[in-house]
Amino acid sequence: MGYKTDFNIRVTDVPDGFDASAILDSILETAGYSGADVGEFDVRISGKWYDWERDLRKVSAEFPQVRLHVEAEGEEGGDLWEAHFVGGKMQKCPAEIIYAPFDPEKLS
Repeated sequence: MGYKTDFNIRVTDVPDGFDASAILDSILETAGYSGADVGEFDVRISGKWYDWERDLRKVSAEFPQVRLHVEAEGEEGGDLWEAHFVGGKMQKCPAEIIYAPFDPEKLS
């Protein structure tokens, strides 16, 4: 058993004329995934990728001119977060789930 996470990784802050396919290929190779859903500037990976941070730091260091923006959702409810990688460094941003206050005027 293990913990499944859905990752959407976008290459952002791309310089004009830059081909993002080399970065996407590097992500898939480093992560050991094949058959992922790959777009022009993004890749979706779903599975048990325990070394995602180490792998994306490595790819980010190889391509310091762009930012990797990761949106992720774990299999447990409320496990949502984003991470940003630039030049091998990372910032992780957990989601903040906020419920709207009760408003009796909205009862139907």
